[in-house]
Parts: sequence; structure tokens; C-alpha cells
Amino acid sequence: MKKQQVLDSLWSALRAALQYWNDQAASQQAMEHVYVRKWHEDEPVADYAVQILINPHGSIFKVTHRHFVNGNLLREESYLATYGWHSNGHLIALGRERYLVFDPAQRQLYLEDWPESGERSLEIFEKL
Repeated sequence: MKKQQVLDSLWSALRAALQYWNDQAASQQAMEHVYVRKWHEDEPVADYAVQILINPHGSIFKVTHRHFVNGNLLREESYLATYGWHSNGHLIALGRERYLVFDPAQRQLYLEDWPESGERSLEIFEKL
């Protein structure tokens, strides 16, 4: 009886570890894609888009945001981030309160920004 309980506990721990590993692998694979958020404004009439690209540089990642208006590049900003292993895997910007959380199942990226002045924002980007 006791042996079966130990085996059941070990099996449960192994399943949890495998699920965690699979989730981390999915999040790391999700970083290889481009994400975009698009919207349309009526005043002034324009189509807007923001792309997020992620490039690994060793254990640090370069995150680039490209802002477009009517398909023309308006501006580009980049910053460095590190990978967070807890939870589902995410990127944490260095030197600012900004998090990129990956949702591989929904093919989305959530960008949470906590500026020093202003309100916290959450933007949803779709994988291209």
C-alpha cells in the first residue's frame, strides 16, 4: 500500500514537471514569431499597426517595437529583456516595468506596461 502511494506521488510529480517543461518550450518557441496589433482611426483617417519582434542575444533578448501608420514605418524602439522561468514563461524588460507574456495556445502575446507616470496598460498582440 505504501509503495503504491509513493509511486503515485512520483508519477504525479513527473507529470507536473513534464507539463511545466512543455509550457516553457511552447513559450520559448513563441518568441520566434512576429506579433502585431492593428487598429483603425477615423480622426484622422489612418490604419495603425505595432509589430513586436524578439531576437535572442545569449541569455538576453532584444525586443523591438515598430510603429506603422498606413503601412509606413513611423518609429522604432528597442529594449533588452530577460526570460522569466516561473509560471508560463515570459520576458521581463530590463530597466522598466514591462512584461511580455506568451499565450501559445491562443497565438497571442500580452504586453503589460507600468510606466513611471501614467496608468498601467495591457495590449494584446496576435501572432503573424
